[in-house]
Amino acid sequence: MEKILVVDDERVLLTSLSIFLEEKGYNVDTSEAVLEALAMIEKKEYDFLLTDINLVGLNGYNLADAVASFNPKTKIILISGYSFPPGFDKYPHLTKPFKFSELLEYF
Repeated sequence: MEKILVVDDERVLLTSLSIFLEEKGYNVDTSEAVLEALAMIEKKEYDFLLTDINLVGLNGYNLADAVASFNPKTKIILISGYSFPPGFDKYPHLTKPFKFSELLEYF
């Protein structure tokens, strides 16, 4: 079973995403903060990281870059309520609101 770490400070979205992905057969862990997520990544290998970019303290970009250097096999998907810059293609990304089914295209 593939493991996904979902990081977002919006608790309702975090819970909804977790339930949706678990129903699709994924093993899901969640975090509301970058530092907590980094600690989780040091203890467990994830197949996917799904992270919001606008988080308190370090942001999702920082988290994505840290995960990419720590475990290059982890696939990273960024989400945000704000538009991504034109031409941004470092990581796949979705703009909120999005249909949860759109996520499955990345897994």
